[in-house]
Amino acid sequence: MANSKTLEDKAQFVELRALGYSYRAIAERMGVSKPTLIGWAKDLDREIKEQRALEMQALIEKHKAGKMARVEGFAKLLDGVNSEIEKRLEAGALGDVNTDKLLDMSLKLDKKLEDETQAGAMEYGMFVEDKGAFDTTTISFD
Repeated sequence: MANSKTLEDKAQFVELRALGYSYRAIAERMGVSKPTLIGWAKDLDREIKEQRALEMQALIEKHKAGKMARVEGFAKLLDGVNSEIEKRLEAGALGDVNTDKLLDMSLKLDKKLEDETQAGAMEYGMFVEDKGAFDTTTISFD
């Protein structure tokens, strides 16, 4: 049973190290000596790195989901503004002050949309003008 407890302790240690906790904080939290934790870290280095990578991937996925939602929101707003501008153009109502505001909003939304989509490379691959092809090697979001 003590061995099972040690395996549970080591699993908790791996998780806490992957989350960035210090040896001191882990020692206090788990009631295990710092030298023991340092020894575990040497033995479990690969597991800690793998868990750290999983944690990082989860953060990246969360960020991408938020970024995609913002891009979709800006695109939807821009579509609405452009649709309203089109209606006013057809009705000959461009002399309206509100139309100027709509045009300004359209430009600002277009810029926001551009900023969001150019802030980082999409994981799905993006068209690279200089290469004239899709580049799927870049997976980062800035």
